[in-house]
Amino acid sequence: MHKHRSNRCPSTSPAACRTGWAVRAEVAGIAVALLLFGPAGCSSGSSNAAAGATSAGGKSGVSAGQGGGAGQSGSSASGGNTGMTGAGGFSTAGGTGGATAGAGGSSGQTRTGGSGTTDGGASAGGAGGGAGTGGKAGTAGSGTAGAQGGMGGGAGTGGAGGGANSAGAGGKGGSSGGAGAGGIVSAGATVGAGGNKAGASGSAGTGGLAGVAGGTPSGGSTQNTGGAGGTSGAVQDPEDLKRAFAEYRFGMFIHFGMNTFSNDGAKDLPNQDPSLFNPTNLDPGQWIDAAVSAKMKFAVLTTKHHDGFLLWDSATTDYDVGNAKVPTAGHVDVVKLFVDACRARGVAPGLYFSIQDRSTAGLGASGWSVTNERMPQTLIDYVKAQIKELLTNYGYIPFFVTDGWAWSMGMTIMPYQDIREYMYQISPNTLFCEHQGQQVPWHDDIVYYEEPKGGAFSPAGNILASWQSQKMGHAWFWTPPDAGYAGPAVSDYVTKHLADLEPKYTNYAPDFGPNRQGLLEDAVVAQLKAVGAAWSPNLSRPPLPTQPPHLNHVLTAVNATASSTASGSKALNAVDGINDGGFTTYYTETVWESAAAAPQSLTIDLGKTYSGIDMLSYQPPQIAPQQASQDFTGRITGYAISYSTDGTTFSPVTLKTGYDGTWQWGATQLAGWASAEFNAVTARYVKLQATSATGNNVKINEVDVGGRLVAPTAN
Repeated sequence: MHKHRSNRCPSTSPAACRTGWAVRAEVAGIAVALLLFGPAGCSSGSSNAAAGATSAGGKSGVSAGQGGGAGQSGSSASGGNTGMTGAGGFSTAGGTGGATAGAGGSSGQTRTGGSGTTDGGASAGGAGGGAGTGGKAGTAGSGTAGAQGGMGGGAGTGGAGGGANSAGAGGKGGSSGGAGAGGIVSAGATVGAGGNKAGASGSAGTGGLAGVAGGTPSGGSTQNTGGAGGTSGAVQDPEDLKRAFAEYRFGMFIHFGMNTFSNDGAKDLPNQDPSLFNPTNLDPGQWIDAAVSAKMKFAVLTTKHHDGFLLWDSATTDYDVGNAKVPTAGHVDVVKLFVDACRARGVAPGLYFSIQDRSTAGLGASGWSVTNERMPQTLIDYVKAQIKELLTNYGYIPFFVTDGWAWSMGMTIMPYQDIREYMYQISPNTLFCEHQGQQVPWHDDIVYYEEPKGGAFSPAGNILASWQSQKMGHAWFWTPPDAGYAGPAVSDYVTKHLADLEPKYTNYAPDFGPNRQGLLEDAVVAQLKAVGAAWSPNLSRPPLPTQPPHLNHVLTAVNATASSTASGSKALNAVDGINDGGFTTYYTETVWESAAAAPQSLTIDLGKTYSGIDMLSYQPPQIAPQQASQDFTGRITGYAISYSTDGTTFSPVTLKTGYDGTWQWGATQLAGWASAEFNAVTARYVKLQATSATGNNVKINEVDVGGRLVAPTAN
């Protein structure tokens, strides 16, 4: 059934409205709620299982981290004995323990998998043992304090004439830890009454909330997925989240949407006929199976690209899959199929979302305007409503990527503070990345290297949690020349990228575009399997080093003034949130430049008074690795910070231990990034004074203030 919704334009300016897919008026004035949704619940559904073996089960093997494998079945003229389970493997860094049960004995007797075990504090619970033939899946190990519970064991195939087999329940979360995922039901031939049931979700840790029910089969599969456990109620340390992200190492970036079908070379044309989107054999499970074969641990899907077409049925617009031709009645939610497929296979689901939206009036900006104006509130609410749907309707999303923001309209016009703080409120443990091309985590948690921009590559010696992507086809999205195309050689993955990036804590996520059937090309699937056979992660690599202090809660300034300004520059350039980079030979950015040498000062106006301001972040003009003229002049080397509530009387801040009023710029900091922490103050105005600088003037690309770990409060 097609949706019929309001055609009201979200812009407050009638002149801004144009032909396109309108948003609903109801998105204005979103109620902000603290929601900590983790994937939870269980999904029951019939699944068939094959008859059990009548020979005795052998003992299962024992293996640290992953648990023992099932033993070979022995012979028995009289039905055989019970299969033994292997001991749970130990985990010192959040790995899974657990054992796999041996094959079932005569008449499909049940076999219980061993519970996983852990070693040391704050370790993940072990995975439950998988069931033997005719067996019952093991219960997952519980997480220790602050840890995730293990994943439930998978249900075994049914014994001859036996009853239903149940997947193992998810592990119980430790104190403040998230619960483990529910087990997965096996496929097979019909058995006794009841069928197979998906595993129950793990119980949430302290303060955790239940998520949505488990998934249903997709793409003709007979496998049902169990619901995953609830997430912890506690907000995790951002550094711990980054350390976990760095352990993914290898993943898949997936561009799929209207561009796949529009024959425009992925040019993001707006307002296409939504029925053009018509995948005839859509199966995200096939995408993730290919990822698993390559030993990938995460995947990121383009839920909305710059054209504005949504891969989920949104309450905010008609320009989505709800009005597309899809192979299933009721219109398939591609985002849900993707997330379910990831969770069923132990892959972390990430979602990409473009702020730029060329099908919505007022959001299709492609040029920069340095101003302290704001988007109409209706457009801000429209964006927030779509982000809320993505971060609350699909369970816990560990990684969220935005695009079409810093380089399109800037992070002041579409205020970074409003959008980012809203994400914190609805999903505080979701890591955030914006495609703004910086080599430092400015306005995001994870650095991104977009390789097609002139061959941008994670630099030597990098210790920042990062990821990098490269197109594997002829464009980001599938295009007709990609039919039957396998992409780069295995060595491109293994030698050129993974061998180089893994030691630099940079996850590699090559990009793939499913075709118009909704499938990866067979040649791509075969190539990824070959990659998996040729590469394994280096488990001896040390964990992610301690990260530099990071300003997590940025306050978006409304204005800026300076002691002097060079001709052609303006103070607002330092707070406009406009950046684009990642290129090897140049950066595109806006810069405030003083008219004279230091001392010089820049004062930012936050628009209202906030308490709890305790950090300032400074970014000079960026230097590309292969830039022909590398100008290091204007970098602040000595500084003083003061604050005021009225803009007239300023008081100096008290710097915290480790900060002495100087910034050093070494050869390993070509990109440029510095910060200062101080005792929390209450202020509307914050002044950064450059007491000394390189060269004959002072330059600021961006300067931000806010709270390092806690959001400042408006007074």
